Amino acid sequence: MPDARIGDVIAGDETSSVDELLDRAVAAINRGDRVTANSLAQQVLTADKGKVDAEDLLATSDEPGEIRRLTILVADLVDSTVLSGRVEPETYRLLVGRYRQQVQSIVHRFEGYISGRQGDGLLAVFGYPIAHEDDARRAVHAGLEIVHQVARLSGRRSAGLG
Repeated sequence: MPDARIGDVIAGDETSSVDELLDRAVAAINRGDRVTANSLAQQVLTADKGKVDAEDLLATSDEPGEIRRLTILVADLVDSTVLSGRVEPETYRLLVGRYRQQVQSIVHRFEGYISGRQGDGLLAVFGYPIAHEDDARRAVHAGLEIVHQVARLSGRRSAGLG
């Protein structure tokens, strides 16, 4: 039996009904009723073809998801741009390469995952792909070890040891 609001949405008489219909579709997907959610999302798209939220709902996987707590660690060299202007390009590349190797090694040792790299920055995730009860602690220990190793690299650079 059709809902009166659905008719209003399809006829375009009530703009707020599109959002209400979308809310009902989300509620249906949350309770595991994929058939109803898809039907409601299709009706939203009939009324508003550009409704991205309804398109996203239809595109979601049927596989159940998993909620995890992740700890994110960002490592970035301070003043690396200044350093790049003070040393030869080959020396800079070598230093940044050693820094990246150190960070990757440390993150992997604490069972984190390097999720992204940009310039001299790295983004590490703890809790993915393997979750641990102490992922936040692991990230903190990794961060402290990174700071220690960067200080060592900096000391070696200052002493002219490369």
